[in-house]
Amino acid sequence: MPKKKSTRDHEELQTIDAVDDAIRQVAQEGARALLQRALEGEIDSHLRQYDDLLTNDGKKAVVRNGHGPQRSILTGIGSVSLRRPRVDEREAVQQNPNHKRFSSSILPAF
Repeated sequence: MPKKKSTRDHEELQTIDAVDDAIRQVAQEGARALLQRALEGEIDSHLRQYDDLLTNDGKKAVVRNGHGPQRSILTGIGSVSLRRPRVDEREAVQQNPNHKRFSSSILPAF
């Protein structure tokens, strides 16, 4: 009696593809969450650096200003979308033209 060949049928291949897709989605979401947290940490660090810089009326000169449009960056597991934090530094630049503006090391400039 001939040996039965070990071949995967169509249903097995679909199941493997579904599992691969699920793993990829989990990895991409994990990468997105990690990068977003790192980006928020960068912004928080920049804001703390200029915490004592005040405007003439006593308000902070460097403040958080919501989020810009989502940006996609390419990672080893595919494209990941991030929400770009915004910083309002106009007052700080007005007080000191040499003020170092926020520049992310995670999310490159356009």
